[in-house]
Amino acid sequence: MRVLLKATLDTEKANEAIRSGKLPELISQTLDHIKPEAAYMNADDLRKGLSQRR
Repeated sequence: MRVLLKATLDTEKANEAIRSGKLPELISQTLDHIKPEAAYMNADDLRKGLSQRR
């Protein structure tokens, strides 16, 4: 069975995580844990987002 996970990040908190350098680490840890078949980063309604297919 395939599952699509869609996450929307709070803009202010995501920007803070980007500035501090923590966002790549958090995304990497999440992807390592979930082990998706594919992962896509996008802007949805002007918000940062992440979709993963498993």
